[in-house]
Amino acid sequence: MAEPDYSRDFLLLALFTGMRRGELSKLRWENVDLRARTLHLPTTKNGDPLNLPLSEFIADMLAQRAEKVAGSPWVFPGPGKGGHLVETKKFLARVSAGSGVAFTLHDLRRTFITIAESLDVPHYALK
Repeated sequence: MAEPDYSRDFLLLALFTGMRRGELSKLRWENVDLRARTLHLPTTKNGDPLNLPLSEFIADMLAQRAEKVAGSPWVFPGPGKGGHLVETKKFLARVSAGSGVAFTLHDLRRTFITIAESLDVPHYALK
């Protein structure tokens, strides 16, 4: 939680949704409905669209982000050509070093899947 808000929120969203790095970094506000507490991915890695329900915690976090990045079409704006966050290695290294736990963004995805499976979320829904 000591991380800057953009990296903290990025990692929390990864952990609580199981989204891939590219899906997170290119997430646009037009695909987030805070009132309905849903997130829409028009195209996932397998080419299918995906609608995700958002917990109250994540919806509140995203509402705070919306205020901080007002005017940007990106949930995670960045200085690059595309206008969205691209580089995550530095803050991943900081969090790994600070926590004493080495992990990757894909490890957060695997953690989400493991927990979802324990809650009997259907395998097809997780894919």
